[in-house]
Amino acid sequence: MEPIPLGNRHSAIREHLRAWSAQKQKLDEENKPDKIAATGRISVLPNSLFIDDNQKTEEEQEGQDEIDEFDESLEGENKLRLVPGDLLYVSLRCARNQFAIFLGMAGMQHQFLLANGKWAAEAARPSSGTLVLHNFVTYQEIDTIRKHLPKQAVQREDEQIGVMTTVSAMGEIPLEVTRPIMQRISTMKEEMTTFRRDHIQTIDNIYEDIADEENYNNLTLTELVRRLFNTEFDQLSRGAKMAIFMTLQKDVGKTLPISSRRSDVVRIIVTPKKLYEQFQQVIEWARQYQESAAQAALGKDVSTSLRQNPLSAFIDKARRLILISRKIRSPTTIGSLGPSSSQHVKQGTVEMKETGEVYSENDKKILEFLWNAYLRKPLDSGRTKYHSIGSLILRAIGAYPKLRLESRIGRLLLQELGSLAPWAEKSDESVVFPLPGRRGAHVADHLHHETETLADELDFGTDIDTRVPMADRMADIRQDWSSMEVFCIDKPSTQVIDDGYSLEEAKDAPGCHWIHVHVAHPTAYFDTNHSFAQRARIFGASLYTSRQTYPLIPWKVARALSLTRNKAALTVSTLITEDGEVKQVKMTATTLKNYFRLNRHAVDKLMGQESREQAYIIVGADTRLNTTLEIPEDDLEKASSHMPTLRKIDDLVRARLKARQREVPEHANFPHSTLNSDARVTFLEPYDSSRLLRSYHYHGDPTIKCVADRFEWSGRHGERHMNDDLTAHVMMLASESAAQWLKERNIPAAFTGALTHPEFPLSKLNAVGTDERVLSPMQKISSYPVPHVMLNVMHYIRVTSPLRRYTDMLAHWQIDAYLRAEASGLIQPGQCVDGLSILPFSRAAVDDYIDNYYDVITDIERMMRQSTVHWTYQAFFRAFHFKEAELPTYWDMKVENTLSPHGNLDPKDSRIRGRIHPFSLLATLMKSDEGWETQAKWKQFLPVKIELVDVETPTLIVKAVGPPSDTHTQTAPIRATPKGKTVELGKEPVRDEVSDSAILRP
Repeated sequence: MEPIPLGNRHSAIREHLRAWSAQKQKLDEENKPDKIAATGRISVLPNSLFIDDNQKTEEEQEGQDEIDEFDESLEGENKLRLVPGDLLYVSLRCARNQFAIFLGMAGMQHQFLLANGKWAAEAARPSSGTLVLHNFVTYQEIDTIRKHLPKQAVQREDEQIGVMTTVSAMGEIPLEVTRPIMQRISTMKEEMTTFRRDHIQTIDNIYEDIADEENYNNLTLTELVRRLFNTEFDQLSRGAKMAIFMTLQKDVGKTLPISSRRSDVVRIIVTPKKLYEQFQQVIEWARQYQESAAQAALGKDVSTSLRQNPLSAFIDKARRLILISRKIRSPTTIGSLGPSSSQHVKQGTVEMKETGEVYSENDKKILEFLWNAYLRKPLDSGRTKYHSIGSLILRAIGAYPKLRLESRIGRLLLQELGSLAPWAEKSDESVVFPLPGRRGAHVADHLHHETETLADELDFGTDIDTRVPMADRMADIRQDWSSMEVFCIDKPSTQVIDDGYSLEEAKDAPGCHWIHVHVAHPTAYFDTNHSFAQRARIFGASLYTSRQTYPLIPWKVARALSLTRNKAALTVSTLITEDGEVKQVKMTATTLKNYFRLNRHAVDKLMGQESREQAYIIVGADTRLNTTLEIPEDDLEKASSHMPTLRKIDDLVRARLKARQREVPEHANFPHSTLNSDARVTFLEPYDSSRLLRSYHYHGDPTIKCVADRFEWSGRHGERHMNDDLTAHVMMLASESAAQWLKERNIPAAFTGALTHPEFPLSKLNAVGTDERVLSPMQKISSYPVPHVMLNVMHYIRVTSPLRRYTDMLAHWQIDAYLRAEASGLIQPGQCVDGLSILPFSRAAVDDYIDNYYDVITDIERMMRQSTVHWTYQAFFRAFHFKEAELPTYWDMKVENTLSPHGNLDPKDSRIRGRIHPFSLLATLMKSDEGWETQAKWKQFLPVKIELVDVETPTLIVKAVGPPSDTHTQTAPIRATPKGKTVELGKEPVRDEVSDSAILRP
């Protein structure tokens, strides 16, 4: 039994999938046991374990790097950014792996001084998986070297697509210029040798000393050095630091270093000892299996050795399971399974049936090995022996004879075996992110179980108005603001309410008003050492994916501590003038009663907020859909009675927006665009790490509902904020004011900022056109206030969601401690905390949390976006290739990148990359017969036709059907639904923002 042949990476896939319906009959006919080669036919096995070059192609990596680099958000990017003078070990396209010094950028091109004395220029960003040593050379030395480098990015005209393309390059530098630096690198290498010699036993035993028997460990390089070498990482020489790092890179099966997006933090992923031992067993079985192949090729009888090899039994079992699977689902050449031939779905739940096969202990070891080689996240970017042996196993099974045996085929095998869902999310296989139930999350698992049990023992109810069975530690200083009107404006489905706001005329300050932002106050009930706090510290924030919710603290606790009648609140009060000047900021522990819950969409409509047209795609049986356009009349009527007050608040916060622009030397006003999208899935299957070791197939497919703004908003950044709704403006004011209050008292907390890249200051960003590439401001989290150029403020801190974000909670503990000290007379109102020990977190403790959890803090929103993107690709795959929904014929692709020419590309590939609007899916543009793509510029729209949906890369393969345009070329509504079915708008069952059914239970 063979799936459709792969052939060339894009063209053959496209041609074969275009003829899917014709091929499916052929596949069904081929699904017979005799179509898979018998185990005895091992003479066809190769003579080397290193079968295929399965590395990710340069084209794929470069394209993803470039598109990631230009991804903007209001919070700023959180990419790894190098600073001139940094030394790192790099893998460049134009040179072998070696040490290199980052010199700076010429346009969008990185420039390096290599350890061989030459300069190199790379269009794509270097890999982030490396240790960076700062200040290896001085700026004076850099200036001297750069005199011998190109002043502009190295480019050449591309004859095929008619544009200037940035290319990799290398050149000579006079020896007298580089000699001092080459000597410095040589000295560092000597230090590496000396350190290793002096610490040979410790270095050789690093893995044994830090690995756990059962669980993945995840620690920073700083923690490792402190633990094994009894010193601080900063106290080591450069050579010592690099010697340790290079040792950790030697066997990625044991330890895998990964860089944080903060270039000065390296994390080490440590494989459990038990798993590593199992991997070595599988490697030995593969060696023996290969030796049998060699002996068979010489005509020798190897039946006994084969029968005794555990790989043989696994291969036979895999063939049986694949035959069962292909009676249910057909495999595709892009490494994905098609939809089920039968749809047994009841009330959104897909029927699952055991295959009847039971994995032996040896089978499980092989499955774990394949998971480690193909699914584990993160994976080493290079080729290892694990990939080679995985290829041997795939080839021996014989079910994928004409496919390139890369990671996607490894995933396909596990799906066909029934060990992985056909729609499994790749992020589920992370061993880094602390999601309960995942590998590497044993600490999170323990805290999750402990806190859920504690919530039950404390008798927390499930109703939002339930009492809080814990003492309010701020009760003696809490003020009763019962008479004040409080507006809680959110989606009707919201069940955890973090914040609300009020307006009060300032009686002693004519022309001024107080805007009070009231925030739920969980820190009043438990301290930093409580198990609820420890869980929140590890989780970082609540995570909402398309199919499951992981709350920061137990759901029942969050509900009970929500902002409702007679519940504790921390109020941030801002005294503001009519022209937006902030005159004073106060913090108060309060109790409130007079709440009004309003529908956010109703308020937006009454405020004149633009109602944006929405596009949607639905695949599956359930066509009920709620969008922002269906607002109950009762909600509109309720909100209208409060409009005079809400309009006044809106006037004040918009005045503040303009005042911020006046208060900075230059405000952010560069080109900016936004496009919102979401995806919802009916079938919820909580992740289970033991799922890999059980075999069952799915007889049906989930309903997927994808919704997006029909058209992107595009304009200048300064205009962008004017389109934000009232609640967004009020929360921004609260964050600015809280940061000011903390700054005035020198209280450390997790301040958020965004700083411009040295090569792209704000003046340069504001001057660029819409078709020019830039590096956006970079996100910064610090214990000190830092400017946020995206928001035009000098200080900013998130404090309005302590039930969802740990950094907000941390700030609340600091504020609570100060207010208690002030009330008891330990400090004077407004006094700085310098030299006082009144706070639960010192600056060093805050810095330590940021260093260790930076990626958790910043990656949560990225993971939520990735989940939406994953399910959107799944919907397109089923709609396009299997006609589960009637898609538009033509789409808009927004041009975002052009790749450098190199040999790995399909000749029909135009090397232009972009995103399909309005769902923001990455797209690979093939050459059109008319050459429409040769006229396209960056950020223009090309009308395209989809040729293939590749959910594994992931990307859409498209071809231009017309000339480019500065505006959308496709304007018709997008209402893609199953044929013969219509959408029932407003009738979709409301899925609570935090719903009981979606929460992972212990």
